[in-house]
Amino acid sequence: MTDQQDSGNFIKFPSQLEIAGIVLAALPFVCSFSSSSTRTVNGRVVEESNFDVVAAVAGAVAIGIGVFIVTYLARTHADDRLKRMGVIAGVILVGAFQLLVRGLGVV
Repeated sequence: MTDQQDSGNFIKFPSQLEIAGIVLAALPFVCSFSSSSTRTVNGRVVEESNFDVVAAVAGAVAIGIGVFIVTYLARTHADDRLKRMGVIAGVILVGAFQLLVRGLGVV
């Protein structure tokens, strides 16, 4: 099955790529492979680092998928365009959260 609809040259919603983006953005909430380290001086924590491989990789790929799905907007039926924009925004935002907050421990 392809992402093309029978009526015209529209890409169906949701496409397989959008479903993959949603799954990848949500995957780190369920699965994790992380490491953390702390450094203490005189009993006080002076440095802490966290890294989650699953969140970093899945988040980065989800962001890439979200950006790529923008190219689908021109071939999206008008009834589905707003829904597709919502999926794009959600996949990119959750992917960025996974990459930056959970994966790289920036916050």
